[in-house]
Parts: sequence; structure tokens; C-alpha cells
Amino acid sequence: MIIPFLDETVRNLSGGEKKMVETLIITYSDSDFILLDEPFSGVSPKSVDELEIIIKSQTPYKGIVITDHNYITILNMADDIYLLADTHLRKIKDIKELKQFKYLPKS
Repeated sequence: MIIPFLDETVRNLSGGEKKMVETLIITYSDSDFILLDEPFSGVSPKSVDELEIIIKSQTPYKGIVITDHNYITILNMADDIYLLADTHLRKIKDIKELKQFKYLPKS
């Protein structure tokens, strides 16, 4: 996934490509615990799928906290989900609760 970018300078990368490189560097770091802030923002759908697999592959080796508005990807990959809203942190079980707590519109 990163091979096409190895011979590029940062200024030649798109915003999504920069985000992918940043996410990969952090994910493969030696840290025991990492925070990924919106790793899927601006990234192509195919790359989101690849990043999801890579991030999940690292969960046996480190703790990972992800903040992202891409709730479908997060719901599919996370062990635990928390919603921070109105000064409250709530554990979320499913998409229904995201609607209940007004993160998503009720449909």
C-alpha cells in the first residue's frame, strides 16, 4: 500500500495519500498504544478497506483508539465503541444507539 509513495515527496501526495502514509507510520510504530484521529478521512473507499485490515492486524500487538466520523467502518471493526456527546461518554452497542443519542438522524 505504501510502495507507490516511497519515491514521492510529501508535496506531491494528495491529502488522502498523506493520510494513508501517516496512518501506516503510526500503526506500524513500536508504540504499545496509539491514537488514530480520523484515519479514514479523505481516503478512497478501496484504501479504507485496506487500512481497516492493516489496523485490525495490529490489535494483538497494541491498543488502538480511533476517532472517526466514518461510523460504518468503525462499527464493523471496533471491539468497543464510545460516543462522546454533550459532555457524556456512552458505550454504544449498535447503529440504533447512534440514532437514539442523536449522532445520526432517525429514519
